[in-house]
Amino acid sequence: INAEYGVLDPSSLKFKYTLSQHLSTVRACSFVKSNSQSTSHELASVGADEKVYIWDVDTEQVKGEIGGHSNWITDCDWRNDNILTTSYDLTTKIWDRRAVPQFKDRPPAVGVRAIRISKDRTKVFALLNDLTEIQLEFPSLREIARHQAEENVSDCGGHDLCPSDEESWTVVSYGKQVQLQQEGQLVDAWEIEGGCGCCSKWNPLPDKRQFVVGSHSSSSSLEIIDADTQDSEVLDADGWVYSVDWSLDGQYIVSSSSPSSTVWKYDPDGGGDDDDDDEEVSWDEIAELPASYYCAINSNGSRVALITSNGRLGYENLPMGGAVFDVSTQEKLYELERTSDLRSAIAISFTSDDRFIVVSIASGSDYGCPMIRMYETMTGKIVAQFCSPSKANLKMNVFIWEGQPAVLCGDDNGDIYFLRLKLKE
Repeated sequence: INAEYGVLDPSSLKFKYTLSQHLSTVRACSFVKSNSQSTSHELASVGADEKVYIWDVDTEQVKGEIGGHSNWITDCDWRNDNILTTSYDLTTKIWDRRAVPQFKDRPPAVGVRAIRISKDRTKVFALLNDLTEIQLEFPSLREIARHQAEENVSDCGGHDLCPSDEESWTVVSYGKQVQLQQEGQLVDAWEIEGGCGCCSKWNPLPDKRQFVVGSHSSSSSLEIIDADTQDSEVLDADGWVYSVDWSLDGQYIVSSSSPSSTVWKYDPDGGGDDDDDDEEVSWDEIAELPASYYCAINSNGSRVALITSNGRLGYENLPMGGAVFDVSTQEKLYELERTSDLRSAIAISFTSDDRFIVVSIASGSDYGCPMIRMYETMTGKIVAQFCSPSKANLKMNVFIWEGQPAVLCGDDNGDIYFLRLKLKE
């Protein structure tokens, strides 16, 4: 069942009603089991969106929300005041129902899926849970909190905002289909050869309306699609593709896969070839790096930062730490400081001047809150970190503001934060 579940009336076995709040697949649910004579009709549901929702089945309303896992929640059980959850993040957690905040008038979800700032630093573009894109005048960021999404949609495998400030384009990939949207309206769609799209990234060059989609299935691949001509190139990936990144000069692509990650370089003369049908392609594989879950490549393609993984296949591939690699030698330069914290990482990026590496860490970390952490690129040392006041995980856009590194991030609650690192002269 995708993003919703139903309640059956046992006396008639007829469908009674639907409860919808999750943004991805619902994995399990449990009614409260009490040793007392309580008449409470509460239900807990868990899903691939890493959330636990508490429901009043009489009113069909959400009464509370729990966030704290950093990967899919796979199962749950509820007895008295204790809610037990298990997750692909390799943890089992017990929650106290009495500590879950109560929702009175629950607004529709306004979470942020992707976010970026315009090149002239005057506007913010945000892709929301309902796949609508809104534009905000910077720094009037509070406007997003007043946006009310009309409905939730299934969690998309990948979504990215076009880098052009003149065009409002979004690429969304999920299942076998890739959709191109403009101002929230479907413009075009493609079937991808890999079978199940899980991540996507626009070419960072504004004059190139081109994007790459990573997939996982029996035939894992990267597919580079031109939005104008609908031409595409398929690059073979070594296992499931979990994330992709594109260098700022548009010449390099890196993909996170297991058992290994791969770097490609653009070759306009078509020097490479596809292993399946020997068709000539315009991208050459130039480096093979360790297995990873998330990846970032610097502006000129010389260094790659990876959230390294355990190297297992499929859903058993899990984040384990962070390291930086030299692309030409394929050697590890260093591990990122406090690398064990990065088992809860959900995104990684270089700043555009390549001086810093920024990581978004989920609320399931040892700190108990989502955070943005910034590392010095040359040493891997931590220079700053921001802990979010809420439990909602942060999506981020990294850029330079008046010569200093800055991060614009949005969370599942619709809150947006502008973070700026002030470096000493």
